[in-house]
Amino acid sequence: MKKMGFCCFSGNGEVAGGTCYLFCKVDKGFAFSYHMSDRSSIEGSAMQEKSAEGCQEPCFHPDIVARVVQQMPGEPMQQELAQLFKVLGDHTRIRILNALDHSELCVCDLVSILGMNQSAVSHQLRVLRDARIVRSRKMGKNVLYSLDDSHVSALLRLGSEHLSETE
Repeated sequence: MKKMGFCCFSGNGEVAGGTCYLFCKVDKGFAFSYHMSDRSSIEGSAMQEKSAEGCQEPCFHPDIVARVVQQMPGEPMQQELAQLFKVLGDHTRIRILNALDHSELCVCDLVSILGMNQSAVSHQLRVLRDARIVRSRKMGKNVLYSLDDSHVSALLRLGSEHLSETE
């Protein structure tokens, strides 16, 4: 588990006066503690276990860290994004989205395409609708489903392109 905190960086990465600390604790791999005072030097201590994923030399880039922290979306947005990917992380729901990417379909059509029962398809559509990934509209006695917007189609396309890349 990673714990991280820091204080008093201004937007341009400078220390905003006084004494500032950046501290990072990582259960496996690293434990860092940095002390900064009045735009001067950084005093740091680091402990590193041998890890292929970690830095081989202790380093710290306060200007980059401050810029990245400032540019990252807020915590609520990151939680919503994680929830979106959680919903997209189901094979059946991806199959439904791929079908809807080609055409607006009713539940009966999706049952036929997926080879599943209506109850299971309806449940997955409800999850997708609640997540604002698909939308529905009534047409007579039937309900037709489609992708909510072009962003969903773009997510499917980009994910497929990413998986198709060869190194």
